[in-house]
Amino acid sequence: NIMIGTHGEVTLMDWGISLIKPTSPTRDSAYPSDEMLRTLANQDFLSLLEEEHKRQETNPGDAALSLPKMLFGTPAYMAPEQLQSDSRSDERTDLYSFCVTLYEFLTLHHYLEGADTLLSILFGVQQNDPKPAEIFHHPLQGRIPREWSFVLQKGMHKKPSERYQTAHELLEVMQDNLRGDLTVGCTSTRVKQWGHSYLRLLDNHRISAVTFFCLFSLLALFGLFEVFRLLLF
Repeated sequence: NIMIGTHGEVTLMDWGISLIKPTSPTRDSAYPSDEMLRTLANQDFLSLLEEEHKRQETNPGDAALSLPKMLFGTPAYMAPEQLQSDSRSDERTDLYSFCVTLYEFLTLHHYLEGADTLLSILFGVQQNDPKPAEIFHHPLQGRIPREWSFVLQKGMHKKPSERYQTAHELLEVMQDNLRGDLTVGCTSTRVKQWGHSYLRLLDNHRISAVTFFCLFSLLALFGLFEVFRLLLF
């Protein structure tokens, strides 16, 4: 759904709901049968997984649900509720898929990296939370700021009620982060937010910002002096 043009421009083609489709026009023994696809769509996923594990134990050489050893096609970008027959997809489902794409764009890793069968991918969609985005590092791309990691974690939450509820809400959060009004999820992001606020103050009210910094520094030095005095005497 995301196309890159000859000049590097990125175009989002559509927001179509993801479906499980064959990786090629011809079906072979490595792809699930129509019956299995119908089962995936209408049966409880965890029950299906348990049945498949039992089947694999009985017939360890049977790899009927194997896919090529790569994440290919739409299942890896599906939201958990798309695998539940009693759940309806809505705007939050599309936002989940968008955040999966954004996660991969920023980290250069898919959050289900290593899943190489259809069931392992679908199990990951249901059960596996993404690793914090800031742990990844690439020679051509620096570490992801931690505030963006918090944005992605919320956007990819397994429960729709815990995600961003509208595209407008997510857009506002992303724009706030770009402006320096960071998504606070820990002490470090709080300190970064204070730093950005001070820099904006310095840009708009230079004298006031410098005066505040001097007073704060004096108070900090006085506090340290009092601590040492109490410890030594």
